Amino acid sequence: MGHAEGIYTGCARNELELCKQKSEPKTALSQGVGQTDRTRRNLRALPRNSKINVNGITIALSEWGDRSSPSIVLVHGAAANSRWWDHLAPSLLDENFGHVVAIDLSGHGDSGWRTVYSREQWAAEVIGLVKGLGISSTPLLVGHSLGGVIAIEAVFREPEAWSGLIVVDSAIGWSFPRLGERKFGVDHRSPRKYADPSDAVSHFRVVPAQPRPAEHLMEHIASQSLRGDAISGWTWKFDPSILTRKREAALAPWEEVADAMKGRFGYIRGEQSVLVNEQQFQTVAQKIGHQNALTIRHAHHHLILDDPEAFLSALAILRVRWAGAARAR
Repeated sequence: MGHAEGIYTGCARNELELCKQKSEPKTALSQGVGQTDRTRRNLRALPRNSKINVNGITIALSEWGDRSSPSIVLVHGAAANSRWWDHLAPSLLDENFGHVVAIDLSGHGDSGWRTVYSREQWAAEVIGLVKGLGISSTPLLVGHSLGGVIAIEAVFREPEAWSGLIVVDSAIGWSFPRLGERKFGVDHRSPRKYADPSDAVSHFRVVPAQPRPAEHLMEHIASQSLRGDAISGWTWKFDPSILTRKREAALAPWEEVADAMKGRFGYIRGEQSVLVNEQQFQTVAQKIGHQNALTIRHAHHHLILDDPEAFLSALAILRVRWAGAARAR
């Protein structure tokens, strides 16, 4: 396997040109990864926001494009929401997708809250969302962090419902490390209230801790993740109990899903991620095929913020490889 210099590992020689066309080499996060004209332009392309009822609970979503076109479904991580994809979604419309939809899982964003949360329940919401919207295509499913675990469960339940699965820096074949437990306890399990939204935005941080992504992305995500008013104060749009829920004893059934997807299971991780070490990554790569496992160089767990261009390139490369494999059959 070759390398697309400064972008990610796992790029074959005949794909290098596509890698270079889609991303400029970066050498360090401090040099402005993510601060591109494209992400700024994408943030101005506001989504259509709506809500539907899925299994008795209100589920919020963000959409771009036409539901009758080929679709990609995006699933966020813990304590995040659909608006974490705003800087990427319009670009995906340029990648042979005519429709992009990002979900707010229950307990997140503008969706309803439950008394109990589970991986299986969240996966049912993802499946129910696609059915409820009447999406005519067989979508590609992409999940980041916890969203990747949920995406695996959704594909496990209905493997024929998806054209492919891409998991992004998720702990799937090993227990999710309890990182930043103290910080979670202070900042997340008892979220602080702010008198002014600008004060809340200035305190916004990603977890687990890492070098701060591009400021325009952080400001946008933070501003779209607040609820409240001038009287009661402002806090974050998630149910703190999602972080205290009892974790499933069984790990996500990723190996069964890898078998079911027949080569259309991709995995992307950040080189500096504290959730996925090299040994764990290689274990996944050996199962799904090294051609389907990519590493974004210099990126951390929140690689969709660290280097959006490389992430888009990685998605494109996986789809190119899958198409090539299909033609070769």
